[in-house]
Amino acid sequence: MKRIIIAIAIALAASKGAYTQTPMPPMSKMNIDTVAHKQASMDMNNPMFRMVAPFFTHMGMPHKVGVYNLRFAVLSTRIDNKSETDFALQFTTGLTKFAGLHVVLQSDKTEIMFLAAALKSKNGMNAFSPLIEFEIPTHESINTQVGFASTLSNSKLAFHQVLHYGVNEKNFEGGVALLYKLTNGIYIVSELLGEKKQDEQANMTLLGGLKIRINNFLFIGLGVQLPITTNRDFKSQFILQPDLQLRN
Repeated sequence: MKRIIIAIAIALAASKGAYTQTPMPPMSKMNIDTVAHKQASMDMNNPMFRMVAPFFTHMGMPHKVGVYNLRFAVLSTRIDNKSETDFALQFTTGLTKFAGLHVVLQSDKTEIMFLAAALKSKNGMNAFSPLIEFEIPTHESINTQVGFASTLSNSKLAFHQVLHYGVNEKNFEGGVALLYKLTNGIYIVSELLGEKKQDEQANMTLLGGLKIRINNFLFIGLGVQLPITTNRDFKSQFILQPDLQLRN
C-alpha cells in the first residue's frame, strides 16, 4: 500500500510539471524614440535621404541652419536662328528654424527671396511657406513680389509649387515641379513654369530632365525646356546644372 501511495504521488507531481507553462522570456522593448529619431533624420536636408531640388521651381521647405545649397545652371538657349549661352546661379540656406533665404543671380537680374514655413511636418519633408521676393533688374527699378510656396514629398516622390505676384509690375510668376526617384542615383524631373504680365498672354514652358547623384553632396542635372504657348521668349533651351549641398 505504501508503494502504491508513493507511486500515485510521483505520478501527480509529474502531471503537474507537464501542464505547467514555462514563462516566456520578456520580449525586448522597441525603442520608439530611436525609430522616431531615424524617421526624423530622413528629411530633405539630409544629404543621405534628401530629395534632389528642381531645376528652377522654388521649394516650399526652408533649409536648416547650416545647410547650403548651390545650383549653377549653364543655359544654351535657341532664339530665332541663333543660340545664346547664359547662366543662372541659385543659392539657398536656412536663416532660422522656420525661415530661409533663396538668392538667384542671372545676367539681367538678381532675385532675393525670404520664406518662412507657416506649416511644417515633423520629418521636414512637407511645408507651406509664405514668401516675399525682391527682383532687382540690372537697369530697372526693383519689383517686389509676394506669394507662397509648398512642398509635399516622401522618399520616392516630391511635389513643389510656387506662386508670385509682382506688386509693381502687376504680373504673376509661378512654377510646379514633380520629381521621382527612379533609382538611388537617378531622379526624373519635370517642371511647368510660367508668367502672366498685365495686358499680355501667358508665357509657359515645360521642362524635363534627369538629375544624377555623383555622391552624397553633388548632383548633375541635364534638362531641356520648351515653350508650350504662342507667347514665348525662345524656341528651346538646354540646361546643365551641377547641384551642390554642404552643411556645417
